[in-house]
Amino acid sequence: MEKIEQLRCNGEEHPLSVEDSNIVLSFKVVNEGVSLDTSKVAVQIADSKETEKNLIYQAEKSGEGMVSLTCDVKELKAHTRYYYRINVWNQDSVEIGWSDWSWFETGFLDEEKQTSFIRADYEKERKEESECLLMRRDFEVSGKIKRAKVYVTAKGLYEFRMNGEKIGKDYLTPGFTNYKCRTQYQAYDVTNQLKEGKNTVGFILGDGWYKGYINWNEKRNWYGDHKAAFMYLRIEKEDGDVEVLRTDETFTWAVSPILVSEIYHGEVYDARREIKGWDTPEFDAQQLFRPVLLDRDGTDTLIPTENTPVRCVRTLKPLRMIRTPKGETLVDFGQILVGNVRITVSGERGQKVHIKHGEMLDKEGNFYCENIAPSKQEVEYILSGEGTETYLPRFTFQDFRYIKILEFPGEPTADCFEAEVWSSFDEETGMFRCSDEKINQLYRNTKWSQRGNFIDVPIAGPQRTERLGWTGDAQIFAKTACYHMDVRRFYKKWLNDLRTEQFSTGAVPWVVPNVLGDEEYECLDFFTPVQKDPTSAAWGDAALIIPWELYQQYGDKGVLENQYESMKRYVEYMRNTSGGEAVFEEGFHYGDWFALDAYEGSFVGATPKALIATAFYAYSTEILSKAAGVLGKEAEQKEYQELREKIKAAFIKKYCDQSGRMTVETQTACVLALQFGLIKEAQIPVVAEQLMEYLKARNGHISTGFVGTGYILHVLAKYGHPEMAYQLLFNEDCPSWLYQVNCGATTVWEHWDGYKPDGSFWEPWMNSFNHYAYGCVGDFLYSAVAGIVPDEQKPGYQHFYLRPIFTDRLGFAECSLETVRGEIYVKWEKETDGYAIEVRVPFASTATLIVPEEGKETIKLLKTGNYNFKYKG
Repeated sequence: MEKIEQLRCNGEEHPLSVEDSNIVLSFKVVNEGVSLDTSKVAVQIADSKETEKNLIYQAEKSGEGMVSLTCDVKELKAHTRYYYRINVWNQDSVEIGWSDWSWFETGFLDEEKQTSFIRADYEKERKEESECLLMRRDFEVSGKIKRAKVYVTAKGLYEFRMNGEKIGKDYLTPGFTNYKCRTQYQAYDVTNQLKEGKNTVGFILGDGWYKGYINWNEKRNWYGDHKAAFMYLRIEKEDGDVEVLRTDETFTWAVSPILVSEIYHGEVYDARREIKGWDTPEFDAQQLFRPVLLDRDGTDTLIPTENTPVRCVRTLKPLRMIRTPKGETLVDFGQILVGNVRITVSGERGQKVHIKHGEMLDKEGNFYCENIAPSKQEVEYILSGEGTETYLPRFTFQDFRYIKILEFPGEPTADCFEAEVWSSFDEETGMFRCSDEKINQLYRNTKWSQRGNFIDVPIAGPQRTERLGWTGDAQIFAKTACYHMDVRRFYKKWLNDLRTEQFSTGAVPWVVPNVLGDEEYECLDFFTPVQKDPTSAAWGDAALIIPWELYQQYGDKGVLENQYESMKRYVEYMRNTSGGEAVFEEGFHYGDWFALDAYEGSFVGATPKALIATAFYAYSTEILSKAAGVLGKEAEQKEYQELREKIKAAFIKKYCDQSGRMTVETQTACVLALQFGLIKEAQIPVVAEQLMEYLKARNGHISTGFVGTGYILHVLAKYGHPEMAYQLLFNEDCPSWLYQVNCGATTVWEHWDGYKPDGSFWEPWMNSFNHYAYGCVGDFLYSAVAGIVPDEQKPGYQHFYLRPIFTDRLGFAECSLETVRGEIYVKWEKETDGYAIEVRVPFASTATLIVPEEGKETIKLLKTGNYNFKYKG
């Protein structure tokens, strides 16, 4: 029996701030029957609970395999709840029936956004650095409250409070954007927190990304030189009256007990300076709080929340307490994570808890923190002396497995500490497990690295003074990210940031949001001089690779529509920069970053940067041609396909010899040529064998860096060498993924040899043990070991391939993937004379199952349903 469930509006269950009249309504059909596909979808939208009598919009659309519908709803009213429901007809034109009603709410009007920000009236002689501020206002509500909703944001980070409690579960609001162009506001329903009579609203404000220390040169005030708060509170009464409260001169401010709060360095909290009850109506603010100043700038950049908010997704108790050989007292949480530690302590007034966070122990078992410098990752809490006290930092996050206790009143125990895991993600869409526990640990490590690095933007290295949205790392991991978790909303928001930050030339900056200036760019000129508007091959290509990956995984053509001009501008930048030539050799490039075939003293692998740049030029041009085809831009589809063929011809001429071999003798050169189809068909086995030569020369070990690693297992498996792909996956000595597992890794490392076999560490200033680039191996587990691959001709798993690669190294492999159409499930198991495979194909999907049997491929077309097959080995 089919049922329509999981209704979403613009990717959210119940959004509170819809502003665009073009809204996307999506759904899933949960079925136990044999319905195969959708032939028609209908939607109804109403403006009140008497839904069927108050329809403002209804539409039907016929089409195969639909799981969403874009609705152009004209003249949506602000501050209004709209109700909607979906109906679906299957491929036999049989009606499934209307879903239950769901709802979304609209945001507030542009004229209402002209409400002023408010800021502190600092004395001229006083320098505001990173101490946090309190802002408050008392007010009265007369009459019974029907509904209340508040829209809030800040220049800086904020915690919004009402009548003594925090509103919302989110941390690090309003999120990280280029605040000069885009400042998100959050909307909260506060009907239950507001009361008739006296009320109080308040803010705690921190510097955050807006004006705190940021980037590796630790600049301050990147977006502005003062913190400020914004609020628009709308209260509907039972009698129909509407009362509005805004940030204005009636607010007052004071300095908070948070003396220091920095993204990189942690927090210092002095509980002796707490102002008890400051955010409640009973508090008398006249003596301690001063009038605010109005700040009328910035209201024109306000946009509804687009991000996936950072929240506490789980808590971890300490695994053990450690006394190190140096006499240090450590707490081990058993897992590298990103978040903060909640401290519970009792002691005398003025005593202090002082802790430092780190990822690793050295070979003697002592606390290691050189790789986090110059980031401090420290928290200090000064006790009030009033019984048992609890403290959790607000406006910072740490990356750690261990904390080192520098000061503590009395003898600390494990019960004094609890770790909150912060992330933009909790719910997982993908599951993989197999008979090898080390591979299972590797898989878990890739998820933990995604969880810890997806903090509002896809950061890379959450421990040192970067924590920025590196474009290359984001695109390298994008496919794995889509399998692990539903990243549609997360990446869409960040791609909007990318589009905003794109240079006028079309180049894409290294990091998004772009908080790098001339000093930061010039600091890397020991590679090559940095050009104007610096970008890099495989980094700037995130502008095309990520939208295309989202389209394949989720079937959302809207992401291509939104990003198409940005995609086109980057390809045109490459064409213009190459002077119209098909070989892209100009400008700065990171190359095959951290590859193990690097020259002595270099971060960059031996593969020429021009080869990498030209290969990605071809790949991005191919993606642009395909995107143009999807969007019906036939002339541009043809233009960019012809350009791609021109680049391919130039690539062959420059990098292939008469025998068909690559003239560049590196693993990455062969991998890119094969993966991006940049050689003639007759050359494929030649280059595949050439790659095998280079692997055998390293005793079957990888030497690729960021650029080549994501593709090497795939090209080996695709072009006749699956056994070598599995050897690379199962290697346990350095360099390999399982070497990290054998060293006790609980996340993925930035370097293959971040911790060397002799117990020493790689260069401390760029050596993260919680990174996700090499976690791209997760894609191989889903798409090759389990064999789940989307069909780009029918994206969003309307049709997909199941092509598992069996191996004697595993007794079984099992995988499930919650797609936009429902759950795909596959499990294969080795038997005495072959393999058994179990498959589930979800509603509105078909699958092509391709498995080897007795030296040949067996192909089956599967419709919705559950299947069991056996194959002879």
